[in-house]
Amino acid sequence: MILIRKFSADGAVATAMLALGIALTALPAWPQTYPSRPIHLIVNFVPGGTGDIIARLIGSRLAEKLGQSVVVENRPGAGGTLGARDVVNAAPDGYTLTVAQTPEIAINPYFMKGVGYDPLQDLRPIALGGVVPLALVVPANAPYSTMAEFVTFLRTTDQPVTFASGGVGTSGHLAGELLKLKLNNKLIHVPYKGAGQALTDVVGGQVNFYFPGFIAAMPLMQAGKLKVLAVATIKRSPR
Repeated sequence: MILIRKFSADGAVATAMLALGIALTALPAWPQTYPSRPIHLIVNFVPGGTGDIIARLIGSRLAEKLGQSVVVENRPGAGGTLGARDVVNAAPDGYTLTVAQTPEIAINPYFMKGVGYDPLQDLRPIALGGVVPLALVVPANAPYSTMAEFVTFLRTTDQPVTFASGGVGTSGHLAGELLKLKLNNKLIHVPYKGAGQALTDVVGGQVNFYFPGFIAAMPLMQAGKLKVLAVATIKRSPR
């Protein structure tokens, strides 16, 4: 997860970097009046997903440190590329930031045609907001409770099996496609505009499974509405 903004000739963004507690050996000069108006923090997916959760945490802390409001805006669509494109096209003045995730930075520009930006040329990293693993989640009433049981189900079922994602080209989509290649070539992809909507339909049983960011799934897991069968980390999650 990377908090990024469009390239700018001034160094106003250094203030935000300091507010996030990032140590720098040398900082360029920046206008002492920054920020003099609200900062817009763009989330490229619908509310309820990993990026949205992190953006609201970052936004509230930035507002406290900078003494200026930070407006979190959700601009979903096209696997995160619509919001990212809006950021690229915004004035490079330090007032439009985004909490970007893997799809719009590392996948979509090379997976889709005509995304409208080059992440290496048009965007600048500010801070690593978090490293969040994917989790494999299923409805709480699913007939399998372990990864081994789920694998057996996928290999033996003759019924249609669906998996959700936060959009075509997202990490959750690619994880589902990998599972499809390895275990069951009949899996059906059901894309959504973000994790919030996808998780709702997993809870309701409209889709069989999903690979969301772990922190997006955690509240529903703790409420007993989802089962987490696996986490994409080398070590077992303490949660």
